[in-house]
Amino acid sequence: MPSISVCTSVTHKLNTRMSGPGAGIGLCTGLYLPLKLRGMNADQKKWPDLAGRIEGNTHILPVRIYFEDTDCGGVVYHANFLKFCERARSDFIRLLGIDANGLANPQNGEPSIFVVRHVEIDYFKPGRMDDLLEVVTTCAEIGSASLKLRQDVMRDSVKIVSALVTVVLVGRSGKPQRLGALVRNAFQRFVNQARET
Repeated sequence: MPSISVCTSVTHKLNTRMSGPGAGIGLCTGLYLPLKLRGMNADQKKWPDLAGRIEGNTHILPVRIYFEDTDCGGVVYHANFLKFCERARSDFIRLLGIDANGLANPQNGEPSIFVVRHVEIDYFKPGRMDDLLEVVTTCAEIGSASLKLRQDVMRDSVKIVSALVTVVLVGRSGKPQRLGALVRNAFQRFVNQARET
């Protein structure tokens, strides 16, 4: 069937791009961070909004709800909203041009990765099969070693889930690492006022 081979081909290309030489790497939180911005590659030209888009001070990632996302009642299983938010955070960082290879590369000092430290989440309305949702991510606060991100899952401009997620940059030893200029500068324009923690 042509549609199956096309899906397999696209999935293979994406997996190859994500794990091939020079690609972003997966962190222990599932974050895939990007290459430095160097123009659009072939996949980006074919799928320019695959990582969502940045509008003003927000990142917006569209998410379609599939059968696999729902429970036996036809409602999105609650933990899947955490997955949608994780994808949005990953793609937000990707679009900001933060290079995970640089963060995790031992040649540049102690390797560092982002880990989720704390999540507060509220569920207001259910998501259902075939819904088209948008995960809207903003940076609420920049700390010395952490970022606090507000993530709202919207359906037709109605908030159905809201999360406040704190991620911390840690070294291999597990100790927090100060955010470097690259990360701090990338997020600075998304917050009204940075606060040291």
